[in-house]
Amino acid sequence: TSQKTGSPADYDGDVKDYLSGISDQITVLDNRSKGQIKLENGKVGDAYYFLSRGGLDMSDIADLILAYLLKHKLFGDLYFWLHKFHKDEGEDNAKNEARRFVYTFCLALKSYGDAYYWMQEFGHLKKDAAVEVAVEAVKNKDYGDGYYWYVESGYPEDVARQAVARKAYEKDDKDHYNWWNNQIVDPKLKLELALFLLK
Repeated sequence: TSQKTGSPADYDGDVKDYLSGISDQITVLDNRSKGQIKLENGKVGDAYYFLSRGGLDMSDIADLILAYLLKHKLFGDLYFWLHKFHKDEGEDNAKNEARRFVYTFCLALKSYGDAYYWMQEFGHLKKDAAVEVAVEAVKNKDYGDGYYWYVESGYPEDVARQAVARKAYEKDDKDHYNWWNNQIVDPKLKLELALFLLK
């Protein structure tokens, strides 16, 4: 076998051509890395700038940004970016879709106060938003939160306790059912609950 010999200068042109050919790829990867670092440091706008120059699809950029915002429960920023990513659907539709997504995420993350706010931004009446939050809270077995939001919606306190007790019973959560049932002061409401559960 023969071994190729020569001075480094002989290959200088080849190396320059190679580096020139991949320089764009190096820049793209560098931008992607910068974007991820910016995102980790909470610089979402800067992250978007670099990631959009980092060879990623817009859907991938959106996923990275939304995941960061959800992790840190930055719901106001989440609305801004969801609105931005849906702008091609028309301004009003983009705003409504963004608000709907935000309150859905809030409920899923058990951020009930934020969900209540964003439901109203979406167009729910205060009372309806509070009831919807209450229902979701008791569904998650967050009975104290459910009680609070039932009362916030306008339920009398005993009616709210009855509603929570009923949901606990439906979930076969006997301990919480007994506790909430014992909190009901009005004997008529206690009887009404007992009759309902006998059906």
